[in-house]
Amino acid sequence: MPATRPVPTTEPASADAGARGPGDRLAAAGGATFTVLAIASVAVAPAAPALDASADAVRAYLDTSRGSFGTGAALMALAVMALCPLFGYVHRRLVAADRGTALPSTYLLASAGTVVLALTGALLQGVLAQHTEGIDDSALLLLHRTWNLVAFMGPPLLAAVALLAVAISVATTSVFPRWLGIVAAVSALGGAVTALISLGTDIRPPLVLDLGSFMLTCLFMTAVSVHALKRGTPSRAARVARRRA
Repeated sequence: MPATRPVPTTEPASADAGARGPGDRLAAAGGATFTVLAIASVAVAPAAPALDASADAVRAYLDTSRGSFGTGAALMALAVMALCPLFGYVHRRLVAADRGTALPSTYLLASAGTVVLALTGALLQGVLAQHTEGIDDSALLLLHRTWNLVAFMGPPLLAAVALLAVAISVATTSVFPRWLGIVAAVSALGGAVTALISLGTDIRPPLVLDLGSFMLTCLFMTAVSVHALKRGTPSRAARVARRRA
């Protein structure tokens, strides 16, 4: 009796085919979740005092905006947590597309560092919002300036490395659509320039550059989510082939 041949499906077997199942699709949704929560975190409270603000200015801000500032910290912490599964999904795609190169490991280290610094910044923001009434001016300024450095200068630098790794991988392997690679590269450049200006000078980065790079990062995260969810849904032909098999 002749052996029965397996019925081929229309879906590729490689990991580059997109999301493989409900777990990956759920992980990819973290990008859209991050965008919603991060924008809400920025919008819920007035802009905080600059890095070189006086202790009186910081106290006055906290006295009038303590509740919304604390809410923003909680929203940002949730946004960062939502990024974890998304970063894991992107790393898996890079490993499948760039096996044997340093890009996946570079992305993994940079994205993990981004999460650690961003979550630390959210925790420091929460401390500023809820636990500064009994400390002196020098401690308040130290906490406020540490929060500014950790929350606004560290994450963009490491995120730039992660986004550049994705952009290079897209250019060489087409692991994601080409336009996503362009968005990643421009966002990385803008974020790095903004952070370096803040870190190395006393000049506040232009609002267009600061806000623009942030919105491009949100666009990239959301677009990866949508792309993964779309690619992870089997076609009708594939579903029919699976039932026949």
